[in-house]
Formats: sequence, C-alpha cells, structure tokens
Amino acid sequence: MRFALRSAIPAIIVIACLAAPASASKQVIGSGMARQCYLDAENQRATRFTIAGCTEALTDEALTPEDVVASHVNRGILYMQIGDYDVAMRDFDEALQLDPNEPEAYLNKALALFRTEDRWRDSLPLFDIAIEKKTRKPEVAYFARGLANEMAGNIREAYNDLRTAAQIAPKWEAPPRELARYSVRPKSGT
Repeated sequence: MRFALRSAIPAIIVIACLAAPASASKQVIGSGMARQCYLDAENQRATRFTIAGCTEALTDEALTPEDVVASHVNRGILYMQIGDYDVAMRDFDEALQLDPNEPEAYLNKALALFRTEDRWRDSLPLFDIAIEKKTRKPEVAYFARGLANEMAGNIREAYNDLRTAAQIAPKWEAPPRELARYSVRPKSGT
C-alpha cells in the first residue's frame, strides 16, 4: 500500500489540534495545594496564581514522593498551557529525575518539545517512551506522534498513529479530521 497526503499540516493547525485534548495530568489524592494543582492542570486553568499554588505545594506541603513527582508534572502542564515551554520542560525533567518511569512526564515533555518549533523532532522518542510506559492518555501520544511523524516525512507511521488514536478515542474529532487528509492506494505493479 502507498500512503499519500492530500495536504500538509500547517504549524498553526498542529498547535490548535494539540491544544484540544487535555494533557496527561497526574492525580493527587487528598486536599491541599498539591490537589488543587492537579485540578487546575486537569481542568486547564493555567494562570500565574494557579502556578504559584503548585509551587507552594512543592515548597510548603509535606508531600509523598509520588505527590512531589505529580506536582512537578502538573505545574509543568500549567506552564505549558501558558506557552512557557522551557520552564515546563524543567518541571518534567525534575519529575523524571525523581521517577524515570513516570509516563505523564514523558508525554508532556514530548508535547512541549513538539510545540517548540525548532525542537519538534526531539519529541518522537519521548512519545514512544510515554506509550511504552502506559500513559493515561495514549490517544494524545499517538495523535501527536502521528503529526510529528508526518512532519518528519514518515507518512505510513503517521497514518498508523492517527488511526490508532482514532480507535482509542472514537469520540475525539481531531484524529478522523487528520486522517481525512490521507488516501491509501494499493502499490502499483503488484
């Protein structure tokens, strides 16, 4: 089979498509600022005030090691939501230093890299790791990896990733919309 694109994706569409799904926040049980940080990240309520709340949780609350990792992921998501990708990646790196098996840190760092114009290629292996480590949002990982593969010229892989995202999240409109730009034809001469 041959895969062909009807049109390339402009960068602005890529960013808009990735803004639609929520990032994979890391749940914190209980109450306090760490819990509020999780809720703010989960509900996409990024402001300097909500970010300060996450920082307060990290500096002033007695958190479990898991909640420290989660709070770094969640604060990173909030930074990413306001477009401060470099600071977001520092939080994801801190989470990964504390727990190298944290899939949501890999996924969100990949999303931050993907949204950084000159570093999107660096996102591909991180999407792979997030999927391998069982992210809570595999549809986001496959979808974004599909877009990154398309940008890299890996059309077959892009198509397969977008199709997987559509299968995992059949109610999400973005994967089928992107798949509509593809046509699959049998190889000629076989």
